[in-house]
Amino acid sequence: MGTKQQILKAVPARALGLTVRPLEVRAADDFERLFAALSKERLDGLYVISSPLMNANQKRIAGIALKSRLPSVHSNGEYVDAGGLM
Repeated sequence: MGTKQQILKAVPARALGLTVRPLEVRAADDFERLFAALSKERLDGLYVISSPLMNANQKRIAGIALKSRLPSVHSNGEYVDAGGLM
């Protein structure tokens, strides 16, 4: 089972009235493009899973999320040190 499917099964989104939309980033250069697109969608928050690409770009992700005023929840505490919400 892939990571996306694990997250979708682990989170009782519908029971909480939430919609979970998995997004894919394949390279570090994709972050700015993705956040620009997300800013137009009026999302309520962002959950960032742990992966080598995500972990290597913690400060970048947290910085863009802050700039976009998008609350971000991360899989480890190091993101909070980098500027993520929790």
